[in-house]
Amino acid sequence: MLRNRMAGGMILAMVILAVWIRPLWADDTPETKELRERIRALEERVQSGKPTATSKHPWFERVAISGGVLTSLSATSGYADGADVLNRVAFEGGSDREEKERLDLSTSVDLFFEFPVGFQGIASMHLSLAKGDGVNPEINDATGVTPFADDTEQDLVDNNKLLEAWYEGTYFGGKLVTTVGILDGTLYIDANEAAHDETQQFMNTAFYASPLHGIPSYTPGLRLTWRPGMQGFATLLLIEGEDRDSAQERLFARSDNHSTLYALEVGTPYGTEERQGNVRFYGWYDSTDYDRFDGSGTRNSRGIGVSFDQKVSDRLTLFARATFGDGEILEFDRFYSIGGALDLGKQTVGLAAGILKSSSEAKTSLSGGGKTVDLNEKSLVLFELYDRFQLFDTVSITPDLQYTIHPRGSGDLDRIVVAGVRVNVNF
Repeated sequence: MLRNRMAGGMILAMVILAVWIRPLWADDTPETKELRERIRALEERVQSGKPTATSKHPWFERVAISGGVLTSLSATSGYADGADVLNRVAFEGGSDREEKERLDLSTSVDLFFEFPVGFQGIASMHLSLAKGDGVNPEINDATGVTPFADDTEQDLVDNNKLLEAWYEGTYFGGKLVTTVGILDGTLYIDANEAAHDETQQFMNTAFYASPLHGIPSYTPGLRLTWRPGMQGFATLLLIEGEDRDSAQERLFARSDNHSTLYALEVGTPYGTEERQGNVRFYGWYDSTDYDRFDGSGTRNSRGIGVSFDQKVSDRLTLFARATFGDGEILEFDRFYSIGGALDLGKQTVGLAAGILKSSSEAKTSLSGGGKTVDLNEKSLVLFELYDRFQLFDTVSITPDLQYTIHPRGSGDLDRIVVAGVRVNVNF
């Protein structure tokens, strides 16, 4: 028994000795040499108080590239009658609308590049190409709302294919986040877990974000977000108005029609992780000069809003929005929406309803007085139903149906239906 214990102790001692002396006789490999050099350099920089390098790998190995291809096919019902009425009254000075139903296709390709900068910084660029505008121009003209929130060919013509280019830094242990560059302002204000992704959720712009605030996309701006703790945040957005020909012109030239939109949002998550909800209160001020309905001059746009979402079960998430704008310059000065999304695994069904209330000033100016067509005499009511099927991890297909009552707030215009299908491929 004693002999066995002595033998075991000797074996254990030999193993420990071999491990201890192995660095003295083992041959160095390129990998171990590089590791020791990196550790030694890191120790020297930490001891001297100097910042450490992000990585010794080439820059192109640290660029993260992602993207997607999104195609939508849409058809209308009721548009032809609406176009006929608007042509007869030469609405907005035009009478050359095609008085027939529409069937149109739109395809966009997006590329995202992200590159780490320093300890807690990231640089990003968003490029996009598109072909076709779908039925957006016609339905926006006939109803006042846009049926498809994703970027179309006309959107990209205005922005020269470069949509976003910004730097984002994190400070004070993650409490402060700053983003500066060419921004999509709608990403930072009026967000919603169930209704804020035009590639996967509702397609109509009214359910992506409130149509009243008009926060610009793809213009120079600055975002500051302060998160003092796990609960609560405040975001300040300063972003240039969409009143020039291109993002490059906005960056490198000044103009008399320069304007800036300022927005402030405060919000907080609440509830448990399984039943989490979010509430966001925001306000905005747009320095753009808009014509008053009464003809007394111009006025800047301002308003307030709230965005709410709540996960009520493992599968069901509800949402609601309410926004109040300036009735002296806006045709619709109040917006309310409510809806939800039901997650069925590889299938998600969403249903939403929204109402745009006509402002009293618009009613006085655009309806009555013997006009052939009364606009903004009623509230515009909008419904949307989508059914998304996740075919593969990166491929989804979404049939979608939208129904508009009182287009342009007019009881003289027929109801308009937009039926579509969206195919989204991510990579």
